[in-house]
Amino acid sequence: MALVTALSIISLTALYLYSLSIGPAAFAIGDLNEGFVGQWVETVGEVKEVRLTSSGLWLLLVDPLDYAEIAAFARLDVYEGFQNKEAIDPGAEVMVRGELQTYRGDLEILITSAADLRVLGEVGQ
Repeated sequence: MALVTALSIISLTALYLYSLSIGPAAFAIGDLNEGFVGQWVETVGEVKEVRLTSSGLWLLLVDPLDYAEIAAFARLDVYEGFQNKEAIDPGAEVMVRGELQTYRGDLEILITSAADLRVLGEVGQ
């Protein structure tokens, strides 16, 4: 019985450690397309536009290398949990993670956690 318990604990620990390694797939902005809708994705881009609305934070991100753009949106409660709000300005380089969806016909990354929006610095630094 002790052997079965030990093997169960080892198996559960291995599954837990494996689950920590699973994350969203990282893509260049230009590689994101309708085929990835519904999937969790991660990308890095330069903030071109920022809009704080009554419902949340909307960002337009660009990849200066291929001129591709994508929108990202964080609900207001998610944005309020972000610690580095003053750094989210045009020209900042950010990493976003979330579910790729379509909103009003355009692709958009839905950010559902403050940890999924990170300022990496200013472009060119």
